[in-house]
Amino acid sequence: MVAGCSDPKDKLPQPQVQDAKQEMRDVMKYTAQVVSRVVASPAARNEVLGYAFSEFDGEVEAGFDKLLSDEPKKGLAQRSLVNGAPSGKFAELFRPRAEQYVFESEDERSESVNDAISRLESYLKKHNLGLYGPYLAENHANSTKPITASFDPLDDTKTTSTGYMFVPKSTSGNSSANNGGIDSPKSYYDGGYELVNIGEIDDDYAYNNPTLFITSNNGGRGSSGGSSSASNNTTGGREIDCETLSSTAIVELTMPKFRLNGNLRTAPWKRNILQMWAITGDNISGFNPNGKGVLNENTSNLWTWKKVSRRNARKKRWLNPNISFLKSNWKKSEVDMVILITYKDRSKKTEIDLNVKKVFSTGANGNSTTSSSTTTITTTVKYGRRFTELGYQNFDRCSVLANFKKDRGDGLYEGRRIYTFEGKLDFTMQPYVN
Repeated sequence: MVAGCSDPKDKLPQPQVQDAKQEMRDVMKYTAQVVSRVVASPAARNEVLGYAFSEFDGEVEAGFDKLLSDEPKKGLAQRSLVNGAPSGKFAELFRPRAEQYVFESEDERSESVNDAISRLESYLKKHNLGLYGPYLAENHANSTKPITASFDPLDDTKTTSTGYMFVPKSTSGNSSANNGGIDSPKSYYDGGYELVNIGEIDDDYAYNNPTLFITSNNGGRGSSGGSSSASNNTTGGREIDCETLSSTAIVELTMPKFRLNGNLRTAPWKRNILQMWAITGDNISGFNPNGKGVLNENTSNLWTWKKVSRRNARKKRWLNPNISFLKSNWKKSEVDMVILITYKDRSKKTEIDLNVKKVFSTGANGNSTTSSSTTTITTTVKYGRRFTELGYQNFDRCSVLANFKKDRGDGLYEGRRIYTFEGKLDFTMQPYVN
């Protein structure tokens, strides 16, 4: 263990607060300095690595509400870490330094959810902040390099940030490193160690060096991108002539694999979060007064918060989507299907109108008849703020059934045609007829 990691006497300088955003930025900068010291402890470092759960696609996602939980002390059950590491060392080393932080804001000075914890700890939990380690568990689980602790600068135009590393002082007693500490012209020392400032931390730096970011923890929920090793059974896959299928044939359409062809956002503290809808006329539950179809979200929204690790995106790894079907029964009357994929990014747009085609067979009295007509239905998909459209495409039922094994210019994977969204996301499809 690094000597003095929990010594509260070595105080760090306090930031000047300008507004709420600046206040959060200063809190994260200070917290990054503290975290860099804390994870110099092998036990605390191992505890943080234990938060690389499968639902985060193997990336470290650890909210301060979990890292600073008192459940173990109270004898309450706590989720086991993936590497079996015990919990508690991070909190033990973090809390003495958290108590040193002084807020300039009257609101934060007077507000604490619990007098037994510091105002900084209360702030970190209240604002849902946490640690995010892209590449940390995947590339550096056994590394002996010190962990660099950085933070989200809260500026969407920036793709780099600064950070801090806690390292042994040089044998001469002087440091060749640049300044450490907030707005300070010197490094800060702790026994035989010093806090060093690391500038221009980008995605390549995080890929090649163990790095943690202090950032909002709202990117760490939902399902993962899945395993890159499992494989779907393709037995029974065949090119299908839709004209030969009976009207009662059940066509199940699956997505065996998908991949990102790179990270969707440049900054290394930005996660790859996806949403997906697969819509046919069967997903329209009715019509509103304006004549638009009312979308059944329960049957059409297949990914609500899909996480793909930055490493898997960077390496363009094929992944399992972890969904049973794109369509459990793609009926003959559902002429086409539209797939919409969005990703988390800054955007003011929150919805899009899409069209799907459906065959209706009704007479003037509303009863079934032998005549039929194809109708285009417009429906609105509301995907929420701070998401951006990756793309959408309409897929003709007969074309998919006939050509899902044919290379149409983007290649084949596992014998299936690769479909692509602007070259950013690829996927394959597999129909089964029952």
